[in-house]
Amino acid sequence: MNISNPQRKKALEESLAKLWDIYQGIADTATEVSKSRCPYKNALDQCTARFGCRNQKVVTTSKCNEKTLPICTGSDKLDYRDAWES
Repeated sequence: MNISNPQRKKALEESLAKLWDIYQGIADTATEVSKSRCPYKNALDQCTARFGCRNQKVVTTSKCNEKTLPICTGSDKLDYRDAWES
């Protein structure tokens, strides 16, 4: 794309500004959610932490007692920092 044309350059700058606003909104939302949601909890409410947490519920499947990721039983309205074992 040739941006030497002033109209195209302005259109590109406006487009980039809109894109920046979209990504900024996503980042702001993620920051707010991270203050109350455990950072190790995935979209399936599974705990991905590789350490112990009192909010983990270990689940086994019927296939040869195969273990899956533990379920996060914590509330998204709590401060999780005290839940993690050292």
